[in-house]
Amino acid sequence: MQLNQTINKLIGNPDLLPIQARLLHGISLLSVFAALCLSLSMFIYGNINLGFSFLILGASFSLSYYLGFHFRKIILSQWIFILSMTFIANLSFSQEVGIGNPSFYGLVIGFFLSQLCAPDKRWKIVYYVYFILIGLWFIFLKSPSVTTLESIYFLGYMLFTGVLYFGLDLLMKAYDSMALKAIADGVRLKKSNILIKEQLEEMRSSNEQKDRLFSIIGHDLRNPLNGIEGFIELLEENEINPETQKEFRTELLKLTRGSRTLLDNLLEWSRRDAKAYNIKGVSVKDIADRVSQTVEGLAKTKELSLYVLVNAEDPKVLADEQVLELTLRNIITNAIKFTRPDGWIKLRSYEFQDSIHIEVEDNGMGMEQRQVDRIFTKGREIREGTANEKGVGLGLLLCYEFIQKMKGQIRVRSKVGKGTCFTIILTKEKQ
Repeated sequence: MQLNQTINKLIGNPDLLPIQARLLHGISLLSVFAALCLSLSMFIYGNINLGFSFLILGASFSLSYYLGFHFRKIILSQWIFILSMTFIANLSFSQEVGIGNPSFYGLVIGFFLSQLCAPDKRWKIVYYVYFILIGLWFIFLKSPSVTTLESIYFLGYMLFTGVLYFGLDLLMKAYDSMALKAIADGVRLKKSNILIKEQLEEMRSSNEQKDRLFSIIGHDLRNPLNGIEGFIELLEENEINPETQKEFRTELLKLTRGSRTLLDNLLEWSRRDAKAYNIKGVSVKDIADRVSQTVEGLAKTKELSLYVLVNAEDPKVLADEQVLELTLRNIITNAIKFTRPDGWIKLRSYEFQDSIHIEVEDNGMGMEQRQVDRIFTKGREIREGTANEKGVGLGLLLCYEFIQKMKGQIRVRSKVGKGTCFTIILTKEKQ
């Protein structure tokens, strides 16, 4: 792993550079090292001219690497590299006084490397023509005389370059095809991993909801039903006086309403998971009137005053009608729960430029800031109401999720002993 990182630092990141550019950088670096070794060898053996020639060659390869790696001048870098290889062939030609083996193989190697590092087919053809012309120049123009051996060299050179040209072209096409397939497979695998993670998250969330549902059914729904059953059994006894019977009936009504609210929440919860929302323009006034009629009896039982101050002329809001009604009913029921007798609850609305603000305010117990900060989280504090009403705090969590589903916001401000105000912000329907 460390070796791969070092190589990538020297020749370029494979995610940012094509294979041709990275090959050119790598070959240029190796050529610099080889040229310096040859230069040192020539100096040691006393051939000063060749030593300086290979030193210049090393500088040329360094320039090719620098331009390609640091400035991304790939074409310029390749031409400097090709001219350097031509210089090697010419140097060998001059030393051998003709197209001997070193010159011949120098041209072939230069052609091979140029084809390997060419960025596209157009440049491959350009490099091919260049090396054919260089071969003609060396063999037929620069040679003192054209012999049969040199003609054979040229024929072999043509065969070598032709085979290399078409062979490397097929090889690079196969590589590109494999690379594209690998990229496509990688994209599919990445999408599959994302999908698997989403499915695992949904399963985890579903398991949490299932556990919460079982907790609600096993505790908060079962206990009220047990209480209702106990009160009915007591009412069947003839010895109970009318005043006690009235108290029992009040408690029965309270337990029944609480159970119905809980069932409504559970049904809406399952509806939420099914994503069966119907967002459309709805009248806040109509919903407020229906909610007030539903909770009016509960408010009177606790001797609370309920004021509905919603403007009938307000524009409609974009919401699911049933979900918004359930949300307001939950918030008002919660306000009744935490407001002492003779208190008040106000439901009102305000129109803004692009939205309608719906407020539910009470003068009840209020909350500390830490309770406000956690009221819509799983770590929320679950409290008993002013008349010892109980619950699991499911309603407010659902309200928060419902408002988010309707692209709205819900805010809370509260002060201990002064009361609480919930504000729902929904977008106005475009006229």
